[in-house]
Order: sequence, then C-alpha cells, then structure tokens
Amino acid sequence: MLKYFAYAIGWVAIDKSYVEDIQALGKVIAWNNVPTLMLIYGIGFLSIFGLLWLMYRYALKKQELLALTEVEILETQLKIDQQRICVLAGFLSCSLAIFGIVFDQYLVGTLFAGLVYNLIWIWMIPMVKNYNKKLEVLLKTGR
Repeated sequence: MLKYFAYAIGWVAIDKSYVEDIQALGKVIAWNNVPTLMLIYGIGFLSIFGLLWLMYRYALKKQELLALTEVEILETQLKIDQQRICVLAGFLSCSLAIFGIVFDQYLVGTLFAGLVYNLIWIWMIPMVKNYNKKLEVLLKTGR
C-alpha cells in the first residue's frame, strides 16, 4: 500500500509503471469494495482513539487519587482534546464511507473518507500552540 501512496505523492514523474500497478490493484480488490474497506478502517480507528479518549477522561476524573500536578492535568486535557479530534475524524470518515456505500458514490467513499484523516494535523496545530502557551504560563508561575 505504501508503494501506491509513494506514487501518488511524487514518484509518478520518475517511474511510469504505476499505471500497471494501479490496474493490478483493481484486480485485487474491486473499486466498488473500497468504501467498505474504508469503513472497516474507520471503525478500527474510531474504536482505538475512542478508547484512548475514554481512558484519559477517566484518569482526569481520578486526578485527586492519582495526585496529578497542574502540568499533568493540563497535559491530560490536551490528550483528551487530541483523542476527541481523532474520534471526530474517524466518525466523519465512517460517515463518508457509509454514504459512498449506500449511494454508490465510490469517489466520496474512498477519496474523501481517506482525506479526512489529513485534517487531523490541521485541527491539532492551533490546539498544541494554545497548550504550549498555557504550559509556559504554568512553568513561569512555578506550579
């Protein structure tokens, strides 16, 4: 699979044999089944990050028992927000894959369902910058 991704991001100009590889990929899995594959991937992604999100929330609820410092609490809140973004991306990808399956829109069910995962880092950059500012204030005050 990495081979196909590498072709898509720039090796196309170097090696034109990707056309044969893409045709071979169509023989391995039918294009109308790719949205189902994206749905399976999305469910797994959603399950993993949903579980992490719940675990971090549980840890934050038990902060007194765990004797978390303010920095650890802030870090746990960041992790909760990061996992929430991943859960949102997984849910959105699954929704697009289901849309592609139900309405026979294979482009939506494959391309857009996959591109949703690229939004994760775009959503996280401002959040991490905000976290770093809060962390800097905490460290300056000596908490």
